[in-house]
Amino acid sequence: MDDYWKQRIFSKSLGNIFNLRAKHFDKDIEPVLHTLATAYETFLVEHTKSKENCKKSYIFDNQAIFFLDPNLRTFDATYFDEELRQFRYQVTNLKVSDVMLEDGTALDLDTFCNNTGIRIREAKFRCMRDAVLDAYARYRKTDLFDKTVSDVATSLCRVKKGSRHIRKILSPSRLEFVPHNIIKFAETTECVFNNKESPLINGLWGKSFFDNATRTFLFKLHNNTLGLNARISHFVANQSRTCTFCNLTRNPDPDVDETVLHLFFQCRSTEPIVLGLQSWAINNDQQYQTVSRKNYFGIYGTENTSRNVIMQIVAALIKKYIWDCKTRFAIPDLESGKDFIRYEMDRIISQSGKMYKAYFASDLNFIGDF
Repeated sequence: MDDYWKQRIFSKSLGNIFNLRAKHFDKDIEPVLHTLATAYETFLVEHTKSKENCKKSYIFDNQAIFFLDPNLRTFDATYFDEELRQFRYQVTNLKVSDVMLEDGTALDLDTFCNNTGIRIREAKFRCMRDAVLDAYARYRKTDLFDKTVSDVATSLCRVKKGSRHIRKILSPSRLEFVPHNIIKFAETTECVFNNKESPLINGLWGKSFFDNATRTFLFKLHNNTLGLNARISHFVANQSRTCTFCNLTRNPDPDVDETVLHLFFQCRSTEPIVLGLQSWAINNDQQYQTVSRKNYFGIYGTENTSRNVIMQIVAALIKKYIWDCKTRFAIPDLESGKDFIRYEMDRIISQSGKMYKAYFASDLNFIGDF
């Protein structure tokens, strides 16, 4: 970018480069700058709506934060007419955090004026405060993984993952659909997953707190490529289709193949293990707990979102334990399963701050003191 373009961009920024807007550039005379400004406007709006970034978003001329008068209006130069003349830099750098605390509580006028140095009429402040609270109510998230916050500058300057996060926001919205692998996975487990549940299932294998072996297992499980006997028999001559555990206990049913549903849920060797580990994780065996296929193979739907996250991880670890037993030709054992899950969850919450907070917010206590 040459010096002339920099001068043109900064000349319209009102002292803050993040006030770049397409209306400041003629599309015919300066098409490149107009395109850049348009892309940034789109990014600003979508960034405000993404995760819980609204808490640190800019207020000035942000299309995602608006009020009715009687049509939709933003807090632009027209709204801040007299304030902009006296406090231009402060007004153009106003953020939601200047009006609202982290927990969603609004500040009063005196506190706002003392913190920002802006003198503003009470009616104007109330209008801005109400619009900020409405925006927070619209864009706040319930999923634990979506409750992260970053400002525009941090997001644009992040280089760890390249431009993927920027392209994800600027690219056209994808149609909401259930991926083909989840459709197949739902068929094999006799469950039904919608388009909101499928990303949570599909993204489980990518969580960095799992070790590589567990991530590979979950990827193969949800993409229907696990080396189950029923599948291997198509490629290996004289390979039995029946369940490994049923063969070990010398009680195989020749009419039942080793499928995902049978091996991880219906087998006589695994069903009591699954139910026992679920009861132990939920209430330390104080009350026997049943579990539905949809919860075990998908996600949990309780009101406690932190508990849902932890129990989804526990269910994944239960399946990994059963798979490890199969590959070692060993019958699953309840106490060994508890030790495996306790060890893995202890490691996970020790490495991941999010999982540490989620575990203690879930009211579960199957790990014990650590």
